[in-house]
Amino acid sequence: MPRTGGDKTKAKILRMAEKLFSENGFAGTGIEKIARAAGVNKATLYYHFKDKNDIIHTLLETMIKDIDTTLHQVVTDNTSMGIREKLNFELKSYLDRKNIIAVMLMESLKNDTTTDYLFKFAAKIVQYHYGASQNRELSEIDYTCDNFKKYMVNEFFTGIGPSLLFITLKDKYRNYFSVSEEQLNEYFIEAFIKNHLTNHNSPKL
Repeated sequence: MPRTGGDKTKAKILRMAEKLFSENGFAGTGIEKIARAAGVNKATLYYHFKDKNDIIHTLLETMIKDIDTTLHQVVTDNTSMGIREKLNFELKSYLDRKNIIAVMLMESLKNDTTTDYLFKFAAKIVQYHYGASQNRELSEIDYTCDNFKKYMVNEFFTGIGPSLLFITLKDKYRNYFSVSEEQLNEYFIEAFIKNHLTNHNSPKL
């Protein structure tokens, strides 16, 4: 269905907020600045969102829903893809959401509920890869067992964490060390396969 004027306004507010949050941080971005960037007054912004927290929660929830769809495509629908193809596809999906991922990482350092989104995001990724490795539906896996907890620690700190850091810092790294984007991507994938996937074992759950 085509978007209504209200939907378009809400989407623009979210788009501008994401850009401003990634540039100035959540704390450094006020409601007035978001409204001004979106070309609306504060009353219109408050019609769509309760407050600034509501905006960031909406952005993060939307990202998680989007990555859910992407993971289903890369893990379930594209079973014929090789490891490098899947890694490139997954990294590209993160890169498309670079701004909000940067915000999520910044906010994860704070002691509030936005911290939970990083773990929620990571858990979604791990669950899909678990399901694929075990050839099971997500609903069939026991996420409370010790094997899953051990696997989750491994995935978060040696797989997902480095991948998200790569996405958010790759441009600065590339410019500082004078590495082409193609080289940097290839080097990262090589390192990821060697250091994370080579000794990667998927325990039965």
